[in-house]
Amino acid sequence: MKIREEKNKDNKLIFGKLHISITLIFLSMIVLLGLIIGYMQLNKTFALSETFFLKEGVLKNSKEVEESDDDIENQDNNEENKVEDENIIEEEPGNMDEEVPSTPIFSSYKLENLISHSVPEGKVALTFDDGPSKYTIDIINVLKEYNVGSTFFFIGKHIYEFPEYVKEVHSNGFAIGSHSMSHINLKKLSIKKQEYEIMESIKMIEDIIEDKIHLFRAPFGNFNSDSEKLLKENNYKMVLWNNDPKDWKTKDGKKIYKAITKHDLSGQIILLHESKETLDILPNLIEYIQEQGLDIVNLD
Repeated sequence: MKIREEKNKDNKLIFGKLHISITLIFLSMIVLLGLIIGYMQLNKTFALSETFFLKEGVLKNSKEVEESDDDIENQDNNEENKVEDENIIEEEPGNMDEEVPSTPIFSSYKLENLISHSVPEGKVALTFDDGPSKYTIDIINVLKEYNVGSTFFFIGKHIYEFPEYVKEVHSNGFAIGSHSMSHINLKKLSIKKQEYEIMESIKMIEDIIEDKIHLFRAPFGNFNSDSEKLLKENNYKMVLWNNDPKDWKTKDGKKIYKAITKHDLSGQIILLHESKETLDILPNLIEYIQEQGLDIVNLD
């Protein structure tokens, strides 16, 4: 009996210990499982968080990239527009689409002598005295229609009345000279008064046209050594003539035309005045000269 009791006691101890061990193992497994589940959940949470932040970061970065691309594209467009604007601005001052008025260029002959009565063979010079006048613009229009040059000799007292006509003659490409201030006989004047008549009239014309002139025609063709001295000192040229139809006196267009054309016109400087009769015959006179194969020139 004693032996059995001790055996049963030993078995209880064994089974008691076994029970405790199983319980510990079971608890350990539960704890381990909890740790595993907790770890997995933590990883899942971390993964989701990482995905979220990565996604947000990618979206943000993508947006920034798109915005940067848009900014670059806008900047490029702005640069192109700026270049186009600069090109437009560069073209505007010149107004490339607008035609810039140009001064007509006519045949011209440069006078070499201090005093000239003629031009070389093959050339003709039409000259108009005593302007500007109410006929100046009409004379210009006829000359332009036939595309021929001419030289106008203006009087100071008439320039006061028609300064704009002086500009018109110059801007249309015709030559201009002085015909004194008051159309007075220079021979009867002192050198001082001659200087006024010549120099003042030239200055008036130059102030109006804003250009230099160097041609002078003595009224009535009268001058003396004092006149020549003044012209030479100032590098001016005196223009006289070798064909005078006296249009200022005749007042008859047909007679004026006949008086001019009865001569061989090659090499001639024709003396005309601004008048209705001269204006009336001018188209026919130009046509006649051109039919002769002669070149109608400006004087220089």
